[in-house]
Amino acid sequence: MSNYSFYMEKGDMKDATEFYVNIIRQAAEENGHTTKIVNSLKEIGKNDVVVTIQAKAWLKAKLLKPGHHTINWYQGIPPEEMDFLIPNRLKYYIWRLAWTIFEILALRFCDFNIFVSEAMQKHFKKKYGYTKDNYFLMPCFNDMLDESTICKEHYENPSFVYAGGLQKWQCFDKTLDLFKKIQEIIPNATLTIFTGAIEQAKAEMSKRGINGEAKYVPYQELNKEMSKIKYGFLIREDNEVNRVATPTKMSSYLASGVIPVFSTVIHDFDKNLECYKYIIGGNNDQMLLAKIIKNEEQCVSICELLNEYKTIFDSYYSRKYYISKFRSFLK
Repeated sequence: MSNYSFYMEKGDMKDATEFYVNIIRQAAEENGHTTKIVNSLKEIGKNDVVVTIQAKAWLKAKLLKPGHHTINWYQGIPPEEMDFLIPNRLKYYIWRLAWTIFEILALRFCDFNIFVSEAMQKHFKKKYGYTKDNYFLMPCFNDMLDESTICKEHYENPSFVYAGGLQKWQCFDKTLDLFKKIQEIIPNATLTIFTGAIEQAKAEMSKRGINGEAKYVPYQELNKEMSKIKYGFLIREDNEVNRVATPTKMSSYLASGVIPVFSTVIHDFDKNLECYKYIIGGNNDQMLLAKIIKNEEQCVSICELLNEYKTIFDSYYSRKYYISKFRSFLK
């Protein structure tokens, strides 16, 4: 049996990341292997399988600890993400090129790859000519369904929530613009913002004449707070970063019984989740607004909503399923 060393660089291990990593760890351990989190390459044993969660860390491990079987999880597409992260043009080109090289080498030489969506696999095929079959698809998720949150009182009022940062790529401005349109038609609609940037959120709401609430809630308490709210926003622009992504916010909303309002530019959600009655998807404000209004014209069927969300967590977000699949790969 082998030991699996999960090599984490500074800042790699976050709440959402830990949930995902633990799925892989459990699969390996159920197969009789041992696992450990390491923050230094010196901690990696001679015959360890090395697991990384980004291509830069993979390359570092490959160069400084050659000869190991390697697994890499691609959480996103960093070369394209540089468009939103680095305003300095020189640094932008340097890091975009660097991440492109990291991806090329990882896709070519990594023994096993984990992609978060089919759209990501197609992106790598189109961009780099990646045609191997040494990969597995698993969406990003960090929660399991709490059935106790799904009750009649939860859906009596048209309350909306936005949870997350206010970075440009999170489309907070577009979210507020959409809510403003909703409030013009549904005057009693309310908005709650859970964010660390409270003053900025209040300022942006004030610009639009939105009388909403902005507050910070610790991650451990977030689902409990969200479970009091009917709808949750997940708005994104149509670009390659968002097309290949599977934001954990979707699983957080569903786990708390919150009805997601999402942009169908997120291809994996459009393909796998948009078909459900109590998930509202659309490619523009008009479509989303029409679906919300239609939903508000009728009472939520608690039984139907619960059955839909249970189906999702028994399939698309099934921890048990992904552990089973990983066990077959990690023999």
